[in-house]
Amino acid sequence: MSHQNISKNEIENNTKCNPEAIKKAFVNIINKSVWVVSDLDKDKLPLNPKNGQNAKINDPQTWGSFEQVETFINGNPTRQLFPAVAISEDLGITVLDLDKIRQPTTGNLLQEAQNIVNSMVSYTEMSVSGTGLHIFIKGKKPGKKCRHGNIEIYDRDKFMTLTGNIVEDRSDITEAQEILNNLYYDLFKEDAIAGNSRKIKSPSMSDEEVLTLCRKAKNADKFASLYDKGDTSAYGNDDSAADLALCYMLAFYTQDPEQINRIFRNSKLYRPKWEREDYRKRTIRKVITESKETFQASKQQAKTIECSWENPANIEEEESLNTEFPTALLSSVLKKAVEEICRAYWVDPALATLPGLGIAALMIGKKAVIVEKPGLRHNASLFLAGVAASGERKSSCFDAILSGIKDEIDKEIENYTKEKAAVRAHNELIKEQVSDLKRQLKDQKIDKQTAQECIKELYASEKPFPQEPYNFGDDITSPRLFQKLYEHAGVYGVFSSDARSIFKKILGTKDGESGEALYLGGMWGDDISRSRVGSNSGHLGGEDMLIRKPALTTVAFIQPDLWADLSKDIRMRESGLVSRISLVIPNSQMGSRLEKETDIPLDHAIVKVFTESIMRLRNWKPKKPIEIQLSSDAAEARREFYNAIEIELRADGKFEDVKEIATKATSIAARFSLVLAMLDAAEDINFNGQIPPISKEQWLRAQIIEEYFLAQAIDSQRTHSKTGSAHILQKVVAWLKKQATQYKDHEKPILLLASQISKGVRGTKTSDIEEKIIPILIEHKLMLQFDIARGGKPRYEVNPRIIHVKD
Repeated sequence: MSHQNISKNEIENNTKCNPEAIKKAFVNIINKSVWVVSDLDKDKLPLNPKNGQNAKINDPQTWGSFEQVETFINGNPTRQLFPAVAISEDLGITVLDLDKIRQPTTGNLLQEAQNIVNSMVSYTEMSVSGTGLHIFIKGKKPGKKCRHGNIEIYDRDKFMTLTGNIVEDRSDITEAQEILNNLYYDLFKEDAIAGNSRKIKSPSMSDEEVLTLCRKAKNADKFASLYDKGDTSAYGNDDSAADLALCYMLAFYTQDPEQINRIFRNSKLYRPKWEREDYRKRTIRKVITESKETFQASKQQAKTIECSWENPANIEEEESLNTEFPTALLSSVLKKAVEEICRAYWVDPALATLPGLGIAALMIGKKAVIVEKPGLRHNASLFLAGVAASGERKSSCFDAILSGIKDEIDKEIENYTKEKAAVRAHNELIKEQVSDLKRQLKDQKIDKQTAQECIKELYASEKPFPQEPYNFGDDITSPRLFQKLYEHAGVYGVFSSDARSIFKKILGTKDGESGEALYLGGMWGDDISRSRVGSNSGHLGGEDMLIRKPALTTVAFIQPDLWADLSKDIRMRESGLVSRISLVIPNSQMGSRLEKETDIPLDHAIVKVFTESIMRLRNWKPKKPIEIQLSSDAAEARREFYNAIEIELRADGKFEDVKEIATKATSIAARFSLVLAMLDAAEDINFNGQIPPISKEQWLRAQIIEEYFLAQAIDSQRTHSKTGSAHILQKVVAWLKKQATQYKDHEKPILLLASQISKGVRGTKTSDIEEKIIPILIEHKLMLQFDIARGGKPRYEVNPRIIHVKD
């Protein structure tokens, strides 16, 4: 069912060029005649920027400057043209072309590619396909071979198409000859030079294993003096010299820059200067490239730390849950806003995405419907729920996404107030005239027929009140919510960063009336009605009200413990509401949000672009709802998705135990595709509501987003089901293994409270960890009770051998 591996043909390439990043990285050659134009419409055909004719790699006369390339590209806006550089021996630059190693939907790299990016620490960009990378370094290829699997290496006779889309902040071309040599000889072992002319990398080890070897080495005293005490006296009290000395010791055992960085940060030498990226990278690069020898353990590999622990019993683990929200698949304006909010506030992307998707769905309302298949139509309304604890900055995300939109709507309040007062005055006058006619009838100054005709005309001349500008609000009662839906022609939104009372209203009491039907029908577009709404005064008071095909969008965040209790309520499953909720449990960022003096505040201009698109959707008022169809390719992809889910709903299928959650996934994906398509279109300042059929690319983006939400909901349901202990146990073991693998100081035990485990293992309750999980972990020799911590809560020590528990 999963479509995480999407080919270039399945998702159309939407990569755009960032020329400023290219100019910065290639500043030394930007004005040289080493540039050509790459024509993507013709399989990257190189073109001479001076005349548009074919360029040749062996003829510099067909090359030009970067300025000439830009001029040519700007003069042909309808063509897919990118700049390309002619790699030649004179440049002293080598490029690594890594193909099909990156998932365009998630940005995740294959581990081999990630290792190369980590080691090079040089200019790295995404390729035009979105599935590859280009890494440029200063240096020469040590041999003649070019290709090994998906990796190509060139230092001459090659045009390289550039995007400028930087990966992992690798924006500068740096010198890395020694690392290039190591990589080349690792790939092409038959070209290895005899003797010690090339440096062999050390075997991959954990941080703990590296530290263990450092403490057993001949220079262990020097290492301990630097690492444990931060003593720089042996280096003339020169902090930088001491930093370099410690990093040289580490580089003997590991040539992974990120690992050296991690270990150094936990030493007593760590100080604010280490946060200077130029200093940190320069120091690490120097020790890696200049180290003459590396640790090799061909006869005796690094061993796990000896201790008195017994080997733990194995516990079978399930496939791990992907917890990274697929931000790259969002519409561009929302993606950029979410990324900026995440950067400024240190939050999980899902926290900012939910109100962004919700406000877009609300502003589309019933103006457009998606035709999932003949006879099956949906409006854009969504029920988006996030499970996040206090301190996760939920309110900050809501405010960042919605404040600009509220500011724009606030500008309409003054006119609304004036219009409302004018209508009220007009209608009050009508009432007075009606009362006067009734008195005349009573005094027999007018006959009954004449009075009826006059009163009828007066009532007909009453004016309706103008629609309130705001069609969304926070937590409100169910009767008031119905009235708001009625007043806004069935389109309303509930946005709450603390939605405990919303879910309580939805469920109601076990014997009393609930708001379930209102939220369920309102979101799904089913007709809803109520009687005796409001007071008995006025024409609406006391009358039965019917709302046809409502579009209620809800964005609600709730505390983990409350969600756990709600998930166990059978009414959530029986009602069908649980299958319509798009659920996410964001990754906690608490404990990692360390402020620096150089922190840059939120750039409101980036979020404003999203606000402008939302206001275009809001101000778009078609005469009647438009129907948006799926293209033939999108319809086929939808059928594949639907059938894959349907098969898994069978007995022994992977959705057999969560049927009520999975059954609506295809229809919710259709709603997401409508929201994405409308947001894509609303980026255009000339947006007029003309929407082409949903493309296959848009459908697959929506489908993968829905697959993410579906996986989250299923994981939550299994965690909180009657048989959820086994599922929680597997999640806890996986998390504990991660802690043991990453633990930095082997001389100290890994001590945890049950609440710390619950916080780390998403979606679990502390009480469940204490009562159901820890006894099993102790029984399997994975942990034991260590002591009683402050506050009277027991602390548990983790068996460091847990890393050897088999999956």
